[in-house]
Amino acid sequence: MIWFFQKPKTTCLALRIPLKEKITLDRLRRIEKAESILRDFLGDSILFRVRDHGELAWLDFLKRILAVIKKKDGEKLRKN
Repeated sequence: MIWFFQKPKTTCLALRIPLKEKITLDRLRRIEKAESILRDFLGDSILFRVRDHGELAWLDFLKRILAVIKKKDGEKLRKN
């Protein structure tokens, strides 16, 4: 089995939208922007995915990454 974090970072953004939901350019750009902000904050070595669920964004990452996120200063995220 291949987990999401073992796949390349550049997988298709449309895969981050639930099946049978409309894929729009706006949704794809929103995912791309969220991942860019998080990548700037966390660095390139942290593997994650942002999933678009309408008004919500789900973050997929390994549980051990949570410790890294907690250590970071959230101020950078709040600015964006």
